[in-house]
Amino acid sequence: MGTTGKTMRKTATAVAVTAAVIAASLLTTSGSAAADPMGRGRFMLCAREDTYAQLKFRGTPPPVVVFLDTVLVRPGACIADYIQSGVKNLDVYVIGPGSIQAIRLSSHPASAAMNPGLKIYTHSRTVGGSTALWVAYKTT
Repeated sequence: MGTTGKTMRKTATAVAVTAAVIAASLLTTSGSAAADPMGRGRFMLCAREDTYAQLKFRGTPPPVVVFLDTVLVRPGACIADYIQSGVKNLDVYVIGPGSIQAIRLSSHPASAAMNPGLKIYTHSRTVGGSTALWVAYKTT
């Protein structure tokens, strides 16, 4: 083999190493968004199973409650955004199938400055055709 054979082997080796590096970086960066922490002042709301999830951004504590905004997430979906200035709490509600009544599940202190942000998931369990249990949990 002359220099052409050596050049071809070096090129093939370089391509194989580059492909391995790219594959390894894809494995480490393409993890689930649910596992990644939320950034400063951000929230994510996910509605699991067959219920809508609703998030109300509360600006003042009871007894005078002022809601600054509301987000509604359809079943099986998630939404992520920034917590607006002036928010003190995030109130989590669910709306079951065939219902127009929102049920409050939990409330979480929150602000545009909190770091890390919040991830909130709602779950429901249907028993005998009726939704019998709703759960909301949060992570950072």
